[in-house]
Amino acid sequence: MTFPCSNELLKLDTIAIADTGSSVHSSGSLRGASNIQEISTTEHNTTDASGNHIQVTKLFDLNVILTNKHGDNLNAVNIQRVRHSEGKPFTLISVTQIMNLGYKLSGDKTNGIILTKGKNTIHFDIPIHTKEGTLWCVNMKRLDGNGIMRESSFLNTPFHTPLSHEKAHAMFGHMGMRAAKKICDYLGYKLKDKKMQYPCESCAIGKIRQKNILQGNRPRPQQKQQTKLPKTEPKNIGDKWYMDGMSIRKPIGWTGMFPTNNNFFGLIEHKTGFGISGWYGSKIGFIEEFAREVNKYKKLNHSFKVIRGDGAGENVRFLNMLNGPKWKMGITAECTPRFTPQQNRIENPFYVVSMRARALLAAANIPDKDKQKVFPFAVSFAWETRGCEVIDINGKSAMRCEHLTGQRPKWLKFAQTFGVAGTFKSCGEHPAKYAERGTTGMFIGYRKDRPGDSMIMVDPKNNYHAFYTRDVTWLKRNYFQPGPEKKNGRVLNIIGVDWPDEHDEPESETQNHFFQSNNDDDPDDDPDDNEQGSDNPDNNEQGSDNPDDSEQGSEYAHHTGNSNENLAPPDQDQESNQPTTVSPVVSQEQDPVETQASSADASDAQDDPDDQDDQNNQEQTTPAIGRRSGRTRHPRKLYSPVKPGGGSLVNADLVEAQDELLAAVHKDGELSLLNSGTIIECPMFNYEEQLLNNIDPEGQYEHIEQALGYKTPEGEYMLVAAVMKCRGTDEYTLAGATGTNYGNTAELNVMNYKQAMATVHHEEWEKAVKVEHEKMVKYNVFSAVKPEDVPGNVKLMDFAWAMKKKANGSHRARLALRGFKQIEGQHYLGDDKSAPVINMTSIKLALALVVMGDWATKIVDVQGAFLHGYFQRRKERLFASVPQGFENYYPPNSILEVLKSTYGTIQGALQWWRECCKAMYYLGWRRHAVDPCLFIKYTKEGKLMMFLLWVDDCFITGPEKNVNEEAEAFGRLFTITDETPDNVLHEYVGCKIDRTKEYIKLTQPVKIDRFRDEFGYDGGGNKKPNTPAKPGSVLAIEAKDGEPATAEEHARYRSVAGITNHMAQWTRIDVQNAQREVCQFLDKPTKECLEYQDRLTNFLVATENRGHTIMPDHAGEWDGTRNYLFKVRGESDSEYAKDPSRRSVNAGCTYLNGALIRMFSKMMPVVALSTTEAELYAAVLTAMDMMFIYHSMISMGLTVELPMKLHCDNMGAVGYANNWSCGGRIKHVDIKMNYLRELKENGYLHVVHKKNEGGNIIPDVGTKNLPIGEYWKITNTFMS
Repeated sequence: MTFPCSNELLKLDTIAIADTGSSVHSSGSLRGASNIQEISTTEHNTTDASGNHIQVTKLFDLNVILTNKHGDNLNAVNIQRVRHSEGKPFTLISVTQIMNLGYKLSGDKTNGIILTKGKNTIHFDIPIHTKEGTLWCVNMKRLDGNGIMRESSFLNTPFHTPLSHEKAHAMFGHMGMRAAKKICDYLGYKLKDKKMQYPCESCAIGKIRQKNILQGNRPRPQQKQQTKLPKTEPKNIGDKWYMDGMSIRKPIGWTGMFPTNNNFFGLIEHKTGFGISGWYGSKIGFIEEFAREVNKYKKLNHSFKVIRGDGAGENVRFLNMLNGPKWKMGITAECTPRFTPQQNRIENPFYVVSMRARALLAAANIPDKDKQKVFPFAVSFAWETRGCEVIDINGKSAMRCEHLTGQRPKWLKFAQTFGVAGTFKSCGEHPAKYAERGTTGMFIGYRKDRPGDSMIMVDPKNNYHAFYTRDVTWLKRNYFQPGPEKKNGRVLNIIGVDWPDEHDEPESETQNHFFQSNNDDDPDDDPDDNEQGSDNPDNNEQGSDNPDDSEQGSEYAHHTGNSNENLAPPDQDQESNQPTTVSPVVSQEQDPVETQASSADASDAQDDPDDQDDQNNQEQTTPAIGRRSGRTRHPRKLYSPVKPGGGSLVNADLVEAQDELLAAVHKDGELSLLNSGTIIECPMFNYEEQLLNNIDPEGQYEHIEQALGYKTPEGEYMLVAAVMKCRGTDEYTLAGATGTNYGNTAELNVMNYKQAMATVHHEEWEKAVKVEHEKMVKYNVFSAVKPEDVPGNVKLMDFAWAMKKKANGSHRARLALRGFKQIEGQHYLGDDKSAPVINMTSIKLALALVVMGDWATKIVDVQGAFLHGYFQRRKERLFASVPQGFENYYPPNSILEVLKSTYGTIQGALQWWRECCKAMYYLGWRRHAVDPCLFIKYTKEGKLMMFLLWVDDCFITGPEKNVNEEAEAFGRLFTITDETPDNVLHEYVGCKIDRTKEYIKLTQPVKIDRFRDEFGYDGGGNKKPNTPAKPGSVLAIEAKDGEPATAEEHARYRSVAGITNHMAQWTRIDVQNAQREVCQFLDKPTKECLEYQDRLTNFLVATENRGHTIMPDHAGEWDGTRNYLFKVRGESDSEYAKDPSRRSVNAGCTYLNGALIRMFSKMMPVVALSTTEAELYAAVLTAMDMMFIYHSMISMGLTVELPMKLHCDNMGAVGYANNWSCGGRIKHVDIKMNYLRELKENGYLHVVHKKNEGGNIIPDVGTKNLPIGEYWKITNTFMS
């Protein structure tokens, strides 16, 4: 039967047209629609075949019964995410959407369009002829109401196959059987038995709880009073959300996929208990992605009025981004107080998901050695299946994810059991005829962003490499078969979630039965069934009036136990009096996956001693440790204190911090706790006060409780860190000379006053503000005046706070004037504002002399340096309003007159330099003729001393006796902090300094940490790059006409480039060529640039221990006098016409007595017409560096051998530099090339030819991306 051509037929809402050109379903009729959502944005708008824009006003699901052209019913379907627009009466079914669900397309001009998958068939068999051609349609019956069909559907599986309880329990992630039954009933699955035959052993292994036999039914010790947030019930779905994170420690020695993403973060909605989640490589890696997801949810009419979380740094940063200028969401942030995780609703889902994940591992028979690697996959699988739980909200039953998003998971139709084996295609496009086509792997999850049959398979034999595939032959067995031995019941501890561990005790009898074995009368009773975080929100408000009653009926409970009755393991009963070796890896006494609170790390919050349980006076070897939730857990063996007679320090986070600190800084060698006897023998520990002055210049601590360090091969004891007791409290803090007293480098970012006071460390910041005010008073920076005393034509200035946590753990608040508001001519002179800073070459030159002369070194920091400067002219008067934090120190309505050129003023740095020059002249120092921030002085014995000024950090070097005397004299003029009481340089200008008698090595571990923490770089995982760039590559060629980077990628590209550029100048000069190429595309990077930069940065992370090594010949033989002949030499090279612009790349190296002082890699500003011209240009640049070092040495009264030799590998350039002939191919050469001839004529320089022995010279590493062997051969000469 054929319908006649009629436009009216196409408009009927019972006719659906097969649209082969559309990617979305649409309908002009709402009859039979369900889950209708109003659309106010343009995100879902489409265009028709003529290019006209169609405004979509609603999204809905459509329940219909498809019939053939004779009217016979075929099947009932539920079409999801149908778009509705006013004035468009047609109903269009996207053939592309259906094919994405696994349907195969067939048919012809006679039979129409046929879509089949298995037994399911959708047949568009009605031809309707129009003037543009024939349209194939299908007749359908719309079903009124919101009922969802149980038969075949575009998104739902035909749920008529009977399932066993065991199969349903496993398929839905080992959730409680009641919840699994509810899903089966909702989807139409038929369960062929009444209940599970036996309790699930895997669930028992992963979820079992046991009551502490020792405590019995004794009453709990009294808990400390907890601050409660207001109890509010949101009106609508999407109004209130909760967020938190957890982390797991990476396996020892593991280099596979998992360590890249070991931080799990979640954001759940209040009523549904479901939301966003994911694994990320760093604690802040989720921020950008979560912000985009939140924006998507807001478009689904979720208001996001409130987000509740703890005060972790990453949480604060996330909320600041949502409310910042980019997203402008205006979300109210609720911060749960410390030790009150029960007020954060997400803690319960985290606990449940982790229990189910452990059960999944046990059910899949994952070997113990691999559980840590597979656990993240299991958590993601458990999270996804938890979203399928059916709950009632406002009288409507639906899945959690349906309530939240209006959609069911695409994978429901293709659900599989975690850990099942399957074979999938893994060969390339053209494999050999004898090569295997497939690989047997293990199923671990679904690709949410792909069609529903997209599976994630891993190959355990290939380092658990992940494959994404839609074609899997299921083998109907687990990949790992159970062995003859019993299942291992050891469970995994998760970081950052405050649930009880194996040694914790239940709070009350009302909760204990949930943690015991399943009831024999009803083996379906599972602890998982009692999760009520979503089914009944009223019963589970985390901020309830009675904290003890929160989470009743849940397996998640908070516990407090008597610490004296928790027994320590046998191997912890005794402590050795000998120095305890601290391993840089996880101790055997710890679980493979240790508790390490993610949120606590990011905010640097350690456990509060007040949170520990009351301790009895009875002595115990290993006391229990207080946790953030108020419960207790057992630590491993703790260290004996340094101070004789002191008690053991009981702070688990502190012990973990010690291990991390030591492992991070000294990964090789033996690290030991220095006991009291060692302290007496070691000269550097003779005076505790001296140590405190070094670690704690602001006097925040009373005494040193512990000292940790290591023994050098020479037998010297070196301090690494110290545990110090806070002044006036019972708290302890870990600080050290290593610069790693922080949990995440994001904590080291600068904050303003409001941001700092909103963190959990606001009390520390208040102290820092007070210290800053005391400095202002001490140096008479301000004078309070009445408003009427301010001249009428003066505009008031204001201040800004720079609040920064330093790497040693201290908090520093810096008040700065907003100098950009100063007026030239009124507040400063335009030609009198620039301040000098010491040259990088001068610093490395000084370090070379330190090694050659075996000098002592001392760093002193001038406190309030900029507060010493005065304005040059009397009429430079500044007035400002009272800054935030200073209101209590001045009368109301006061105005501050600024008397000193303080921080932030345009001339502040210049005025401080002038004051310092006066002081140095007074002390007998002479300013260097080349570098204005370098001062020199000769002792009575005729030995040289150097004083380098880097803003307010002063570096003094020379003979040890004289260095100490000069530092003391300088300290009489300014208030200083001695940062090197042992006269050994450890850190300067942001570089960590390792010194031996033969060399000094510069590294930047903090910047490497930034790559890991802020950008997620891990060194390339199991594919670490061997060179900073692909050998022989040229980025300008590869990136030509490439796909532009997004705005977010562009911002990230510039941020990473800024860090790597600093490293390429100071510590990683071996990557200068790759970094130069990266910087060529700072304005418009492409995808190729991003890949290039990722390789470079991963190389830096993978080789983090490499650093520029200053190693002069004959170290230590110079006596510091003028009677020594120094040698300066250089090497230059050029890569001719390398860039697509045909410009050449030049590089040069300058040495002092064999130590590489200066290296550069630059592109010529003009096109050279010959290799000789390009080589000459490189030689000129190198000669300029050589002359700078020469004049620096001469200005210090030292002698340099002349002529200095400049090596070049081009005979034409050598001949031109040494001869005055002109003409031929070089007659056009710029006059600057004559610079080499002038230097030769005056006896300063001689250019000599150097043959390419072995194919390359040192500057080659700065002109091209060398092969692996050549790269490492060259760079090993100046990089350790």
